[in-house]
Amino acid sequence: VFCKGLSYTVPAISRLTSTKKIVPRDSNVLMFATALQDFAENFNTLESEFMSNQIEQQSDYAIAAVVYADEGDAAITALWQAVRRLQQDGWRVAGLLNPIDNEGKHSNSELASVADNRRFSIFQNLGHYSSGCKLDAGALAAAGSVIREAIAEGTDLVVINKFGHAEIDNRGLLSEYLAAISSGIPVLTTLQSKYLPDWRSFSGEAGGELPADTDTVLDWIKQSVKRTLP
Repeated sequence: VFCKGLSYTVPAISRLTSTKKIVPRDSNVLMFATALQDFAENFNTLESEFMSNQIEQQSDYAIAAVVYADEGDAAITALWQAVRRLQQDGWRVAGLLNPIDNEGKHSNSELASVADNRRFSIFQNLGHYSSGCKLDAGALAAAGSVIREAIAEGTDLVVINKFGHAEIDNRGLLSEYLAAISSGIPVLTTLQSKYLPDWRSFSGEAGGELPADTDTVLDWIKQSVKRTLP
């Protein structure tokens, strides 16, 4: 637990020092923070590799992505609609999806817990001219706790907003994907079509690829989840 938290909090500390929000008075402090970040990143990679090896030995797991080639609004909407239908039928569904506004557009900068609508802002403000990654690792870790808690308590299905470049780079919510799969909990997500090769490498033969259609998503759940859908 300590190392898991460390893998998210140390990059946040390092980011603060690099942006001069916190300026160490002693160079040893910066050296320590850098060394700690390297350790956390290496641990996170080893943890993911270990869990991936465990999953490779499993033959019975279910994971699918709603694939899109546009901005992904329809894909996220399809997942929200499927989740609400399942919850109305008494299913325990947990996870994180981007909120949808009144015009049907999703917000990349926020995640919402599908179980209780808790909101998490996951982008850091780097300034208008910054070209760096906006994803806030610390905020994403806080959001990911929603999924980890649900896995520990038991849930019928986990939904995650997307499988993207962060997960491909061994970051993002990859650990949450692996934790759900290794616990035998089906996982649904969205995927931009350009990442299909990476998705297939990650999910193997078990990985489903679905259109942005709520009925198709529910059909996949009927076939994949060991529970009767009314």
